This record gives sequence, structure tokens and C-alpha cells, in this order.
Amino acid sequence: AKIGGRDALHGARLLEVPPGVAGLQIERISYLASGKVIEFTRSVYRGDAYDFVAELRLTGPGEEIRP
Repeated sequence: AKIGGRDALHGARLLEVPPGVAGLQIERISYLASGKVIEFTRSVYRGDAYDFVAELRLTGPGEEIRP
């Protein structure tokens, strides 16, 4: 995932903020095991309304993810 700051110029009306206010942009690409891209998402969030926390766990083939 790529996370960064961005002005909300293009989405200001949808986010209900003045143009130029800072926002949070997240881009994510998901891949198959073969390396083929299967998903790309780009989301922009109000900078004053969100905290972003991510916990990622990688496992090998056949391993379970445990909390």
C-alpha cells in the first residue's frame, strides 16, 4: 500500500471540504502468486476525519493467520 498526503482539490466537493485542504490518499495493488495484478484501488479521505492503522501479517503456503 502507498499512503500519502494530498490536497483535496479534485474531490473537495464530495469530501465537503474547501479546495486545497489536505487529505489522506491510499493506493493499494493486489497480486496473484504469479505476480499478475488483480486489483488496484485509490481512495481519498478527509484529513481531519481519519486515522489510518494497518496490521499486515504474511504467512507461507498452508499456514494459518492467528490473532
